[in-house]
Amino acid sequence: AVYLYDKAGGGFSRCIDRDGRDWIGFQKEMAQDLSLAKLKGGPGLHCAILVGADRGAGFPGLDLCRSFQVQGDVIRTETLSGSLAWEWSFGETSVQFRMLKVEADVAWCFLYAGAIAGSYNGGEKMWGTPGIGIRSDLQAADVPIHDKWQTVFFADRELKRTLAIHQLQSDQVVDQLAYRKTSQAVEDVEKAGGWMWQVSFGCGPNDMPLIKGKGAEFAFGFVEQPLSTDLMQTAADELLSLANEVEPVPDIDFWYEQQSFGKLGVTQRWINILGNISPAGTVQQARYRVDGGDWSELSLGSDLHRLARSGDFNVELSTAAVEPGEHDLEVAVATKSGERTSKSIRFVVHPDPVFWKLPYAIDFRDEGIQREGMAAVHEAAQIIDGKWALQTDGLRTMESWYDRVVGVGKDWADFDARVLLTIHGFTPSQKGPPTYGVSHCGLALRWPGHTADGLQPSRKWFPMGCQGELLLRRPASECRWRALPGAETNSRPVYAEEDSEVPFGEPMYMRAQVQTLENGESRYRFKHWLASEKEPESWFVTQAEDASADLQSGALLIVPHNSDVTIHAIQVSAL
Repeated sequence: AVYLYDKAGGGFSRCIDRDGRDWIGFQKEMAQDLSLAKLKGGPGLHCAILVGADRGAGFPGLDLCRSFQVQGDVIRTETLSGSLAWEWSFGETSVQFRMLKVEADVAWCFLYAGAIAGSYNGGEKMWGTPGIGIRSDLQAADVPIHDKWQTVFFADRELKRTLAIHQLQSDQVVDQLAYRKTSQAVEDVEKAGGWMWQVSFGCGPNDMPLIKGKGAEFAFGFVEQPLSTDLMQTAADELLSLANEVEPVPDIDFWYEQQSFGKLGVTQRWINILGNISPAGTVQQARYRVDGGDWSELSLGSDLHRLARSGDFNVELSTAAVEPGEHDLEVAVATKSGERTSKSIRFVVHPDPVFWKLPYAIDFRDEGIQREGMAAVHEAAQIIDGKWALQTDGLRTMESWYDRVVGVGKDWADFDARVLLTIHGFTPSQKGPPTYGVSHCGLALRWPGHTADGLQPSRKWFPMGCQGELLLRRPASECRWRALPGAETNSRPVYAEEDSEVPFGEPMYMRAQVQTLENGESRYRFKHWLASEKEPESWFVTQAEDASADLQSGALLIVPHNSDVTIHAIQVSAL
């Protein structure tokens, strides 16, 4: 089938089978019923949040969510408040739903409502469950029936096609089936579509949602057979191609096998060990521990921020809590079927020098680094976020996403940095994730590390010194610098007075400088130019920060934000 998804609503508004029949049939005239004051619901396939601060989330027609494509066959949605998140994944014969994040006190249900086979002629429609059998009668209008079902079927007498909606995990929560007007607000009901079938898994009397917590999964899809008793007795997992004879044991992939921290100095307050667990959909729990100590919960992506793809992880360890020497990090996974697996990696923490000495230079094209590979990269820099690869022309991002970050330096106060790099391309910005309104390649100065905020990994970017961001746009001549203040205040970014062209696909220099002035302010300056041309005399953007609000030292970061970048070389000198 062809599914149309409302990115701001968080649910499907159309489901068109191979013969062109729309089994949902949401229409804009029905949106009147979707005000939060009188939420009645309408045609759609979605989770339904009917109570709490996110009331109305999941309904097509309401702008309470943001959505993005996690990978080719997965859509991730979160509410604007950030307190709920769910995923839809597409298989060969079905679309599957999984609730990923929900507050403990929020109840919800999973709802399908629509026009069976594209029409509302009740006499031609059938429904059934394995326990009740096949029914063609219509219960009294808008008088729901309640029971406990795991699979509900819908069909049209004239078609050899059946719609199946299935809950993957059985439970004891009451479900609801109803026959309702498609629009309570439109007087001419037939003009608005007529009547719709509505099944709500986890819904009690008075439309009370009953499902709590995350993890519940549902599948929705077509079976190219007429509805029959034999069909309903077939396992829904088999009908919707959900069953695996053997559930795959997840593979734990550490992206960087030989990692050392602090040989030249510890760049920031964290040690980051990154990787991916795949397939993430089978994972019930992921944990990690260091040197056989206590287990800690491990978050898996996507989290719309630092964890890009499904199953990505970033083990964030405090440098203050890890002693110098060799250490073993173990990551363990438990699947939904009870399978368990684990994998360990050894990393080295060097005794921390007082300063990462200046001047400093690293060329990732150097023969020695190329020979030693990523092990040499980790001794010369710290990868804080993202999957990077050492290629013949430098260190390159393998996946463009939110803040892919490499850092060098420690306790640098006043310094000048020149970074030779190539910007191959970028993801056009949009309001929601993963760009959050901007795509750029930036340089951050006086960076101490993310501030602990209770998340894993931490997301809080402030305080820092200042970040210069070269905003990437099309045409290339309309790119522009801005300086992002590093204090945790409401101060606004400072923009360059003019646009400047970015030579996409060609080597270029980005230069950044921070200097403490006689009045105690810190002055940050940024510019760029084509590597084959002369450096411009003027700086493109300048930002001054008061000493009382500014950090006095830190690291240098190269920050591609939703951009594809190769870092060729870095040079830093003291002022």
